[in-house]
Amino acid sequence: MVELTPSYIPPPPDDYVPPVEQAVSGQPDDVPKKNSKPWRKKALLGALLATGVLGAVGAANKMTETSSSKKPVAITDVFSNLALGKNKKAPEIKKSPEKPKLPFDILSSAQKARGSLKGIKTGNDIGFIAKGSNKEVQGKLGKSNILLAVIKDGEKEIDYVTIKASGETVSKKYQVKHLSGSGVAARYQVTFEQDGKICRVLGLKRALQIKGQGVKEVVYTPYSEDFDTPELRKVGLDFLGKLIVDGKDDLRAKKVISRAFSGKLAADTISDDLLKALVLIEHVDVGKALKSGNLDRDLVKKAVNEVLTIIALNKDLAYDYSVSPAGARGFFQFMEKTYYDVREQYPGANLDEQAVRGLANEKNGALAQILLTDSDLGFLLKNENKYFADLYQNDQRKLGEFLAASYNAGGPNVLSAFRGGKGDLLKYFKEKGNLETFHYVQKYRFIIDLLKKGELGK
Repeated sequence: MVELTPSYIPPPPDDYVPPVEQAVSGQPDDVPKKNSKPWRKKALLGALLATGVLGAVGAANKMTETSSSKKPVAITDVFSNLALGKNKKAPEIKKSPEKPKLPFDILSSAQKARGSLKGIKTGNDIGFIAKGSNKEVQGKLGKSNILLAVIKDGEKEIDYVTIKASGETVSKKYQVKHLSGSGVAARYQVTFEQDGKICRVLGLKRALQIKGQGVKEVVYTPYSEDFDTPELRKVGLDFLGKLIVDGKDDLRAKKVISRAFSGKLAADTISDDLLKALVLIEHVDVGKALKSGNLDRDLVKKAVNEVLTIIALNKDLAYDYSVSPAGARGFFQFMEKTYYDVREQYPGANLDEQAVRGLANEKNGALAQILLTDSDLGFLLKNENKYFADLYQNDQRKLGEFLAASYNAGGPNVLSAFRGGKGDLLKYFKEKGNLETFHYVQKYRFIIDLLKKGELGK
């Protein structure tokens, strides 16, 4: 058992207002204020002054009482009730129920759980075979045990639950149900058998087959809606922002020259917001953001919040073991061939010579991402200088759509889209049946807008 120190998690700020349930899809979730038509109030005030009603009601800023409630009511509320009409009440704004405050600090508890898991055996018998002069390890992973680090509501100690390869739970104290996901992203519902209390999963340990490294036991903190709070999302967004800033500083120190603009540094060509958006786009599951067949702004925002929470919980471990069906790897979701192409184009950046290892290192991956985007911009400028040079100067958001599409589909495909679709990327990729890039550009539009408006993570 590992004992945790209880820590208070502050509630959302006082000025935070959750979105109205009837918010229109695709629109900002601004909450309408009561008496949102000031002209109506002014007109009523003028009429009341003219007829002498104001004197009967009482001078402005005084309080009066209703006969039914005998509670003081502001004079402005009297006018509001009159404006609404007799027997009509102002609509009530329903607030979303607040999440229960957890009796422990999420980040430090998750960190302690991962640390303790490293020293506990899962019962897996994993063999490594060193082969060749480069000592590459090989191994084969079959079904393996999974070890969960859990904490019961109301308790301060971490306990451990082993799930056998057969799915059987070793400890009879707990009931475990697999909810979704696989690998380190697998989510489980754990309840205490005796009283049915919920147990929060702070970490898991399991064996993975990793290319070039054979079978390896890894620890991770999977996502949970209970952990998805504005405080943690901000931690995730700040971590992402620092990765990009530090990456640019590294490239400046190495004086890596841009391939888009001669005489300019590669670190100074692409905005931080675009680079943040690319990371978030890569990890937002389209299936979670669709509504009636179309991407929904609120669902995209919710999916981004999930990504930011995972980043906050795991920091430099986040998405290390993420591999797309196409083979894109790591935090920045690079194909190995693309990584080697970038490394060759920018030798002064000193990117890790091994793609798999380099893409599992967030700092190295950040350099590769900045350089790839600079390279894509250079390709577009080289082939359509007048159009893209004008966008670079006057319409960074529109330019961002082409760079986002390039990050996903490659510069040559985006150039074909530009020429074949007359600049309309969405129309072109939809007509060509490339829904992946079509949705990629759509996600970019939503996410860059959320970033620019400061709504991301809130």
